[in-house]
Amino acid sequence: MVTVRGLYIHIPFCESKCPYCSFYSYVEKDETVIEKYFNTLIKEIKTYNNLSFNTIYIGGGTPSSVNPKILDTFFNSLFKLIKYSGEEFTIEVNPGSFNQEFIDVIDRYNINRISMGVQSFDNNVLKLLGRDHQANDIYKSLELMDLDKYRLNLDMIYDIPTVEDNIIFDTLESIVKINPSHISAYSYQHEDTGYLANNINLDKTLFNDVENKLRENGYEKYEVSNFSKKRMESKHNMIYWNMNEYIGIGSSASSMYHTDNKIRIRYTNTADIEKYINGVENLEKVFSDYEELDINKQISESLIFGLRLKDGIDLGDVEVKYGTTIPESFMKNIDILISKGLLTCQKKKLIATERGTEVLDTLSLYLL
Repeated sequence: MVTVRGLYIHIPFCESKCPYCSFYSYVEKDETVIEKYFNTLIKEIKTYNNLSFNTIYIGGGTPSSVNPKILDTFFNSLFKLIKYSGEEFTIEVNPGSFNQEFIDVIDRYNINRISMGVQSFDNNVLKLLGRDHQANDIYKSLELMDLDKYRLNLDMIYDIPTVEDNIIFDTLESIVKINPSHISAYSYQHEDTGYLANNINLDKTLFNDVENKLRENGYEKYEVSNFSKKRMESKHNMIYWNMNEYIGIGSSASSMYHTDNKIRIRYTNTADIEKYINGVENLEKVFSDYEELDINKQISESLIFGLRLKDGIDLGDVEVKYGTTIPESFMKNIDILISKGLLTCQKKKLIATERGTEVLDTLSLYLL
């Protein structure tokens, strides 16, 4: 049996589409379509022979919006086909989109981590964000859970145009009082901010203020947008940032693995439910993207993703992993970034500075 670090399962179904969300989602009420999709997931996992996983992550979309009976049938079939070590099993939920039957199902299959999309505790902000829940739904949802059973992550959004800073910090306070083991805090993004008020400073950010507030309350930042109590980091997401192998099933899901000749293969399924279902049904490839990355590109990705982490990346470890020295072109650009105060390097440990972390996307262009 071959062990792959992580399994990601994409459930695209949502009650509504949030305007800031960049993940593939699909508003669908017809359970016949939903059941067909889950049957297709099983058919896709069958194309991978004899796999074992350390972590499983079910994301979306809104997995908790699916009829629990459909989830139960799916899990029952899934665990006849794969092995799972029991290390970490996460499912994403939205407040108010699940019930006791859902909780019973996830308990039956030993899901031990829940990630809830809270985003804000202010009802006006939730309306602005296009969310279909209110603050009271968050508390009602938490009351359904036995929180001693789960590692709980709560998502929030800051830097929301037109929203006063004190409202953002009220949400932070509310989340901290709940005392989850993990908090994901994201700066607001929207493809079209034209509907918002004029003269908004979109460059203003609470990036450092959010980090400081969470640190004061016992949460350490271990990745650009992720904070946790001690030893409560997301093990599944660390697979991505450390460039370890994972399999993704479902529409828009990505996979990555390494071949015997040190080529990194990465591919992404089509973000179209109908094409995905028909393709898997007919044993066709359902990739929308397929890449084969040579050593230099792999090193580039390792540097870019490694710099997302608070502890940065060890250049010596990179050289050992890929069996070669860091290319001179990368080292020249690294020296430029160090001179600009965006990176530090001590004993081959490369770490983004506070300013470097704020402009990480731009900084990463130097490492492509």
